[in-house]
Amino acid sequence: MRALGRNVLLLAMLLAVTSAAAQPAAPSRGPAMSGQGPGASGHGPAAVLTPSKPPFNVGAYAVLAFEADKLTGADGSEILAWPNTGSMGASGNATATTGTAPKLYANVVNGKPVARFTASRQFLTAPDPTLAGGLGVFTVVYHTGASSYPILFSMNGTPNPMELRCSGTTLRPEWYCGASIVSGPAITLNTWNLFEGTHDGTTGTGWLNGTSWNSTVAAMMSSGAVSVGNRIGAFAYQFLGDMAAMVVVNRPLSTAERQSLEGYLAWKYGIQGNLPAGHPYKTSPP
Repeated sequence: MRALGRNVLLLAMLLAVTSAAAQPAAPSRGPAMSGQGPGASGHGPAAVLTPSKPPFNVGAYAVLAFEADKLTGADGSEILAWPNTGSMGASGNATATTGTAPKLYANVVNGKPVARFTASRQFLTAPDPTLAGGLGVFTVVYHTGASSYPILFSMNGTPNPMELRCSGTTLRPEWYCGASIVSGPAITLNTWNLFEGTHDGTTGTGWLNGTSWNSTVAAMMSSGAVSVGNRIGAFAYQFLGDMAAMVVVNRPLSTAERQSLEGYLAWKYGIQGNLPAGHPYKTSPP
């Protein structure tokens, strides 16, 4: 029994020594840390915000503005009313009669719709924009055929109308604004162009894609009701092709204003490549 007691005592002492030896030494924490690194200055450099450019306000220039992307309807449906987005508002809406109206076709130019004129006696009419010493007409068009004096814009003024058209059947651009201003070269069929005619009260000028084809001093006719695609009261001068937009300004335009309208229309309809070198909106829209 004594031997057993001694053995138990020795075993307890051995276990105590082993347990004590197994305990870890106090942890070494290494050198003291000097703070948390460089101080944070806010949340990084301030973000530079570039304000987005507001949409072009065509109504700030135009009294009448007809753009086909404001139309709704199925392909081939007649355009009996074309909303005006110019400053005259709904009082300047263009209208047509069943059987003599152009037709709507979607996704034709730069993903946008057009008014299509394919036969004689297709036109729309709009109210008198009441000229205030000048006139500017801008149209985005695609001629698919020749006809006798294909008219884009006609204003039933006195003593003669003012018209943006082609001369005879030659497809030479013509701006008749008290005198006839005719381009030397003709346009090419089946191409998109920006046709323009301006009058500052003294001088009329014809423009194609932002480049003047000619100008002349001429007395401006009085204003009157407008027709699009043909002449009011006569139907021999039918435009054949597609029209994406027509913008009418009832006053003289500065160079900067004219170029802004050219840039807006050219970029909206994807024909900015037609603008001349050096044009302020050749590489970016207004």
